[in-house]
Amino acid sequence: MKIYIIIAFSLLIFSCKSNQQLSPKNSLISISKNPCLKNCEVSDLHFYSDGTFIYNGVLNTHLNGNYKGKISLKELSEIKNTLNELSKDIPLIKGRDIPSITIKYESANKTYHANHKELKNLKLITEKIVSSIK
Repeated sequence: MKIYIIIAFSLLIFSCKSNQQLSPKNSLISISKNPCLKNCEVSDLHFYSDGTFIYNGVLNTHLNGNYKGKISLKELSEIKNTLNELSKDIPLIKGRDIPSITIKYESANKTYHANHKELKNLKLITEKIVSSIK
């Protein structure tokens, strides 16, 4: 009888671990395009350690709604390297009418001008990933 209880308890524990929800606060990397007073694209892209990503197109995007996909660990590593190479001298911005992007990575949460030249590679990578969603 004890064996059946132990087996049932073990199954319960393992099934709970496999059903954990992907939430933005558990993401490894979050990239958010913020609203402005004009027609700025508003979206969120969250990457998780296994390569899973969640895209949420909110406003002025070619793809509205929530989508889930997966990228290779090599592509995830490329994104991490791009973020690590960002200069610490990129000016942070504040304001409502400037297209901006917020990047959360390694406990940092910074908002940059969306068209800054150092963000070009990151922008190309994320656009490629979003365009692959079907």
